[in-house]
Amino acid sequence: DFYRALAVNSAVSLCPGGRLLSEVGDKQATAVGQLFTDCSWRIDQILDDLAGIPRIVIATPAVS
Repeated sequence: DFYRALAVNSAVSLCPGGRLLSEVGDKQATAVGQLFTDCSWRIDQILDDLAGIPRIVIATPAVS
């Protein structure tokens, strides 16, 4: 699963204090946000697209 691999492996690639922005499909933002939370990320924000659909998950690793 793409988002699980991203949640597990991407924190080491971020600069200190960095955040990850991930575009998600329709009706996936809550599930992807929970997946990141389960992998010790903090969800900073979920942004809507122009149609009002939750589309961008912004997350910070627990240790940044």
